[in-house]
Amino acid sequence: MSALVRLFLVFMIVFVSLGCGGGTEPSTATKPATASVQVTETDSDGSVTLNPGDTLKVTLTSNASTGHHWIVIFLNQGILQQTGAPDYEADPNPKGLIGAGGKETFTFKAMAPGETSLEMNYRSPSNTPSDTNFNYSVKVS
Repeated sequence: MSALVRLFLVFMIVFVSLGCGGGTEPSTATKPATASVQVTETDSDGSVTLNPGDTLKVTLTSNASTGHHWIVIFLNQGILQQTGAPDYEADPNPKGLIGAGGKETFTFKAMAPGETSLEMNYRSPSNTPSDTNFNYSVKVS
C-alpha cells in the first residue's frame, strides 16, 4: 500500500472520528446551561425568574418522625412541575432521640414560559392543615 493511500486513510479516519461529517446535532458546548436555584423557608414570599429546564429546590424544616410533612397545595404544572417525591434528611441525632426533626426537599423543573405561585402547607399526620405555609412566586421566561 502506498504512503499516499495510507495517509489518505488516516486522514479519513480522523475526519470521521472528530465528527466533521456535517452532522446536525449541536455541540454540548453550545447548549445553554440549566441553573439550579435553592430556597428555604426564610425565602417564603420571595420570587425567582427561571428559564425552561432550570430547577428550583425548596428545602423546608420538617419532622417526618412525628408524621408531619409538607404538601403542595397550589402550582401551575404547565409552568413549574414537581419532579419525583420529596427527599427527607433527618438532622444529626447522636443520642438517638425520638422525635428529632429534619429537612424535606422538593424539586421542581421549569417547564414553559409563564408565571405561577407555589403554595405549600405543613400538615399533621392526619393531614390537617396548619398555619405554617411556604409561598413563592416563579416566573419562567
